[in-house]
Amino acid sequence: MMKFIVLVLGLGALANAAIAMGEAVAELDVNGDGMLSVSEVQAAYPDISAETFSEVDTNSDGALDDAELIAGQEQGLLPDMSVN
Repeated sequence: MMKFIVLVLGLGALANAAIAMGEAVAELDVNGDGMLSVSEVQAAYPDISAETFSEVDTNSDGALDDAELIAGQEQGLLPDMSVN
């Protein structure tokens, strides 16, 4: 039972981070596709290089989803976009 409670609490924390990140992405997401392109990221954060963007874009699809944004922030490659 204790493992279940810990799991539920952990999932709740992840959901809150994803919701906050989703709101930040919506503000930066010019084309409304729910993901951030290199040009959308650089419009808000011009110091982010194409190389850094590519490093964070782990699936190499040319766009950052919420999971990639969170991972990039945790690695210190991207600024905290949830406060903008």
